[in-house]
Amino acid sequence: MLHTAHDDDNTPLDVRTINRTIRAVLRPCEGTPATQTLRAWANLLASHARLLAPLAADRATKLYDDALQAGLHRLGAECVLLKLSHGCPLHNPPAAYTWCQELARQCRALLNLATTQPKTSPGHSTELGDLTPS
Repeated sequence: MLHTAHDDDNTPLDVRTINRTIRAVLRPCEGTPATQTLRAWANLLASHARLLAPLAADRATKLYDDALQAGLHRLGAECVLLKLSHGCPLHNPPAAYTWCQELARQCRALLNLATTQPKTSPGHSTELGDLTPS
């Protein structure tokens, strides 16, 4: 179990449970899952996203010296929360399934950002390290 990205917060982040939910939703299946399954997935993913979005936004601010890059990541986290405010369209199971799959991918991105550890090797231009892709 990891702890959150907030320096003053030791809230445990259950990466294993979040990843298990993401894998279940993204696992290929025939047809559309039952509404009960979609409801359960939507609830789990929503709770994961509500936890991860602020952590990812905070981590982006700490990881990137470039205000634009950090701002884009924070905006992405805010968009996930906006999506949640509209809710899952459970009245339309195929749309609800797509909604859950999209949110699972967004949770995976938020989790990756929230759990990214800064590089501290010498020779980098910032104290957080060079975070540009190679």
